[in-house]
Amino acid sequence: MIPLDLEENINSLTGGEQAYLNDTKIQEELFRVGQENFIKKGRGVVVVDMRRFANHVVRIYYLSAIQHDDGLPEIWSDHEMAEICHRYNPDKEVIVFVYFGEKSPRNDCYKLATDSEE
Repeated sequence: MIPLDLEENINSLTGGEQAYLNDTKIQEELFRVGQENFIKKGRGVVVVDMRRFANHVVRIYYLSAIQHDDGLPEIWSDHEMAEICHRYNPDKEVIVFVYFGEKSPRNDCYKLATDSEE
């Protein structure tokens, strides 16, 4: 088992949402999706679509970044997000984008990291 920890404080999430995202099996799945897709598609983020969480439906998928000539990904027009996507360590970290819907103020990114030396 890979020990994983959400590095940032996830205050905007409800107790049930936090429990879901902190579940060891879910974190292992997020890490697996991130690592497998990094190998296939390059840098990007693991999206956790929480729009139907109340109905016990959560979709997880990978959104790869498109590289520009300057090497920065064009996944968002936001330069800070492009930097985050460009700088994470894909061997030990996965960027997780928790999505609640278009223009939701609760949408946010977190870094999921392992302290494993494997």
